[in-house]
Parts: sequence; structure tokens; C-alpha cells
Amino acid sequence: MNNGWTAFDRDGDVGRLLVERTVLNDMHRQHLIDDAVTWLDALVPAEDDVVDRWGSLGPLEAADRMQAAYEYLVQAVFAYNHKWRPWRTREMVPLLRLAWVPADFHNRMITAAVSSGHDRTAYVARVDALRQVTADLMERLLADGFYKTDPVSEAFLRSHDEPGRAWNIDAWNAEHLQRGAARPSLNMDLSQERPAPGAEPQPPSF
Repeated sequence: MNNGWTAFDRDGDVGRLLVERTVLNDMHRQHLIDDAVTWLDALVPAEDDVVDRWGSLGPLEAADRMQAAYEYLVQAVFAYNHKWRPWRTREMVPLLRLAWVPADFHNRMITAAVSSGHDRTAYVARVDALRQVTADLMERLLADGFYKTDPVSEAFLRSHDEPGRAWNIDAWNAEHLQRGAARPSLNMDLSQERPAPGAEPQPPSF
């Protein structure tokens, strides 16, 4: 649920319930923003890489990548405002009404959402709009302390906090050795002589 309104609320219980149901909690907010930041870095080419990306992908795939980038950008802006994203068919009005949006959001989002053509010039314009709005979002997240210095790296590390990664392999190895030392030994004593033919075998000692 993204928003709601009440026609009558005698005790205020309905209003409190609406707030509870429509506000995005911190855990989900962090996950959605980290996810979007990671993908925006992958999808939106740097200024000196735009022409090469257009040449390598071609018009259709390049446009598809920018559409995906737009989706992640909208996801991040809703999440930043502690709001669940509504239905895709009805999201523009609540998007523009959010408490915080990047500067000149309305004009730049038109270019970010809808390409003005199918040629390289239109592609470059769309990339520029997405990059500018994304940069404003990153600046805001850094100012808020959501990230410390490097949003993309921090978002990726936080989103992939499983054991055995390059940045936590030392801790993983230490934990692995500690658990191995605490585990009871299952080594079999194989020093016993082989039983004589016909003799009843003895169970191994552990």
C-alpha cells in the first residue's frame, strides 16, 4: 500500500494504521536503495563511455537498458522517501508528490522516462538526464549519511553480505577454523591389525 485516506476516523486508529501500512520500514528501504544504486551504476554509462555503449549494444538494447535504469531510479526515489512503490500504471502522480525529489525533477524525468527518438542523439540525451538525476540522489544519500564515501561500493558490499567474499574471506576462514577445532574428531583408529580369516570382525574404535 502506497497511500490512503480516511473519510471518518473517530479515535485516530485508522489513521495510525494507514501510517503503519504505508511507510516503508528501514530494513526494506535500505535493501531497495542499495539494489537500485548497484544497478544504476551498471546500467547508466559514464560520460566517456556513452558512444561506445551505443555502438556495442545497438539502438534496441541500449534503449532497453535505459528503461531498466529508469525503473531502478524510480524505485530508489520512492524508497528514499520511505514510500512503497505503487502500481506502475499509476505511479507518476505520487512520484511527483513525494516530499523530496531531485532538482528540476519534472523536466528531467520526462527525458529520462521517454526517449525523444531512436538515434544516438536521443540516447545520449536520455543517458544525461538519468545520470544527472542519479547524481542528485547520490549527493542526497551521502549528505544524509546513508552512505559514507562510496555509494556504489557500500551498496554492493551490503547487498552481498554472504560469507566467502573477498572482503570477508579472512573472517570466514577464522570462523571455519574455529568451528573445525571445536568439532569432535571422527578419525578412525586404523592401527588395529587386520582380523584373521574367519574371525569375527571387531568394530572400529573412534
